Amino acid sequence: MSIVSGSNTGLTTAANPLATTPSIANLPVPLANTEVFYVFPAGTKRFALQNRSDGIIKLAYIIGDSGSVYYTVWPGDEFIENDIHYAASVTIYLQSPKASQIVEIRSWV
Repeated sequence: MSIVSGSNTGLTTAANPLATTPSIANLPVPLANTEVFYVFPAGTKRFALQNRSDGIIKLAYIIGDSGSVYYTVWPGDEFIENDIHYAASVTIYLQSPKASQIVEIRSWV
């Protein structure tokens, strides 16, 4: 398995405390080439995602971009985004060229 990671400064401060509350979600991507979304809870500090199935996942941070301007998460790879500093919730947008995919999402608040 490959791991693709975002920023990771490793800094833990009062402004950036350790993430202590994990959660797991399984997001269905039932139709090919159809965007779905996932909203992380406010205060999420880190997330990771991978496809449980065998298709690629196209990841975007702007609605409508998962079909044109996206990051590809290949089967067997895990995408990790560290050091998120938003007090509000964060939304990601996903799609796959294959139907019946399941995206496993881990996040920490």
